Amino acid sequence: MEESGFLPHSHKIGLWTHLDFHLEFHGDRIIFANVSVRDVKPHSLDGLRPDEFLGLTHTYSVRWSETSVERRSDRRRGDDGFFPRTLEIHWLSIINSMVLVFLLVGFVAVILMRVLRNDLARYNLDEETTSAGSGDDFDQSDNGWKIIHTDVFRFPPYRGLLCAVLGVGAQFLALGTGIIVMALLGMFNVHRHGAINSAAILLYALTCCISGYVSSHFYRQIGGERWVWNIILTTSLFSGMTACFLVGQFRNLEHIVEPELESK
Repeated sequence: MEESGFLPHSHKIGLWTHLDFHLEFHGDRIIFANVSVRDVKPHSLDGLRPDEFLGLTHTYSVRWSETSVERRSDRRRGDDGFFPRTLEIHWLSIINSMVLVFLLVGFVAVILMRVLRNDLARYNLDEETTSAGSGDDFDQSDNGWKIIHTDVFRFPPYRGLLCAVLGVGAQFLALGTGIIVMALLGMFNVHRHGAINSAAILLYALTCCISGYVSSHFYRQIGGERWVWNIILTTSLFSGMTACFLVGQFRNLEHIVEPELESK
């Protein structure tokens, strides 16, 4: 089965009727054996009706080759290509991504620490040095973080929308983490049609409580009173945006297929 695309999803079904056996031997001992179907084009089963019979002839071929290896090695199993490549975990790519994230976080932290250290150094200057006319005459209230110190603890104007976005973000963080953990544990089989999609829908339903808790918790902390509207906004934020996106894509598809609709 060959799968392609996500939305829309399509797949092709093929049947291999030829098997190629590859055997390696050393003396009177078989060291390695493998069966593959890579060199033969499969018969397509697309469009085959359930009540339709298809006559096929199954064949096979055997290739013997002598090797200098005296003992069988199980590590060669993954080098042959019989197992799907999508099941392999690319640990090097994961490590590179994690190192890049840690470096970016470290750079941002260093920059922020330097800025804060410079501001604190300016605010802690000796009053005698300032009053002596050293040339560093400045107004402490108009520099650095003191410019925005009154806005730090001020409630935002759209507190309900902010809490809803925080809740949905926490839900999707838990959803993505769950899918990644399930993939690393090998719970997804590439031959199962739509396994990841089904798992994503199930995890989305199970993690709805996370979005509700996070949103209501922050909404209560900032003094929100219309908690019913906050719950409704949190519930319908992602689904409403998805519905609007699908409607927009459908309208764009209509204009592409039927250009005369644009003039009406």
